[in-house]
Amino acid sequence: MGIDWNQIELVKWIGTDETPVKPRSRRTYKHAFRLYTEFTGMTAEEMIDEAEKDINGSLRERGNVKRRLREFRYWLENTYKKKVRMTEEYKKRRNDPEFDENSMTDEEKYEFAPMTSKGVHAYFSAIRSFYAENGLTVKFYRGEFKKPLPKTQREELSPSDVRKLINATLPATRARDRFIILAMYQGGFDTSTFLQLNYRDVQKGLKLDEHPLMIETVRPKTGVKYKTFLGKDATDALRNYLTERETQGDVLKPDSPLIATNMHWGFDRLSNISVRVLFHRLVIESGLITEEELKDCTVNPYGAHAQRSSFGKILAANGVTRVVIDQFLGHKEPHEGAYTRLKSETLRQIYRKVEPHLSISRVVEDKRDQLRELADGLGIDLEAWIQEEFDRHITGIGGGEPMTQDEIDYLESVEFYQEVFFKALKEKLVNEKEEINYNPVQKEQKVIKANMVEKYLNEGWRFVASVNNDKVIVEK
Repeated sequence: MGIDWNQIELVKWIGTDETPVKPRSRRTYKHAFRLYTEFTGMTAEEMIDEAEKDINGSLRERGNVKRRLREFRYWLENTYKKKVRMTEEYKKRRNDPEFDENSMTDEEKYEFAPMTSKGVHAYFSAIRSFYAENGLTVKFYRGEFKKPLPKTQREELSPSDVRKLINATLPATRARDRFIILAMYQGGFDTSTFLQLNYRDVQKGLKLDEHPLMIETVRPKTGVKYKTFLGKDATDALRNYLTERETQGDVLKPDSPLIATNMHWGFDRLSNISVRVLFHRLVIESGLITEEELKDCTVNPYGAHAQRSSFGKILAANGVTRVVIDQFLGHKEPHEGAYTRLKSETLRQIYRKVEPHLSISRVVEDKRDQLRELADGLGIDLEAWIQEEFDRHITGIGGGEPMTQDEIDYLESVEFYQEVFFKALKEKLVNEKEEINYNPVQKEQKVIKANMVEKYLNEGWRFVASVNNDKVIVEK
């Protein structure tokens, strides 16, 4: 049923497009009313007519609105399912010009999920406010409904956590998604601000090869004009992403969206919901949280906004003052920053000092150094092994074809170094096996961390096998 938002009962509640009441809540209120209309089958006028009977009727005639609201809440909690994302089958078929939308049901097109307790509470409260604005306050006794879950705290992500998110990206959108993750983590953007950026916002800085890359924009939520920066990781990811778009046929103009849908969708500006869905998938597939654990959360503790809050916490942990952090995040400042706003170059110098703590490249290099030191202690020439394996991979690709980004990423990854290290360690220990004396009858085995191998070998233990890249089995 279509809803006439100009009905007097609705205008009293949420105003009009020109003169909205509670503009930040209006979208939630309208969606709640659509659901309530779907549930009751009534118009706004019919709802208020029923409310008037509740107010003016006899005791036996009262209570219909309260009963209906209880039933609506129960319906939201137990029956209603919201659309979460499109199914893979629908994504494939909808791009076919000959595809008939009516050939698939909604259940075949979308994945659905129950409402969260927070969502149920928000929509239920919205409809109560509709009645209240029209003269009927509906009260319920304290404790009648279970309260929404306490707000989940967003976790502080380390550079290692960010690498896990990047490793979980899909090949088809890896360049874009890698940039999204790194830019939000190293630039502290909120989703709305980030998605409104255009190519012009980075065009000059990229041309001048700025480091860190400064971005000046206006945050929609606060209306504050502010400056933040992208570190080397995010800037390199941006260059790769823009190159990929040009390769796919996108012509970058100053007003082109910086973050866009893929070429099948015409490089349109990416939506907030797309980013939310992206992080929902990434945090599960990266292993940061399980799907069951995420269902119990009121917000995604490792999602898009967690990147922003982690940025602020890392700045604070490394001596940046609250006033300066607010400038990097686009928060409102007293007197519009007239007495505290710093120059661009000063902000750049502050960012440079903190960037190593936001860098994922540094994490990789630190782990490589640990492997090199461990290999040196065991008498293994790891660099020679790395070069040999690198050459073998290049030869194996063959055909003169350029390497894909996935192949390049793998050869630069810690996982590649770990794989080569364990291969070299295994060969060394096999060659030395005959020189090691041990009792084949009485053996004690242990699972130890890989970085403890040297210590155990020096104490007379013998290598047996690798469990994974982090652990090995030894025996004595």
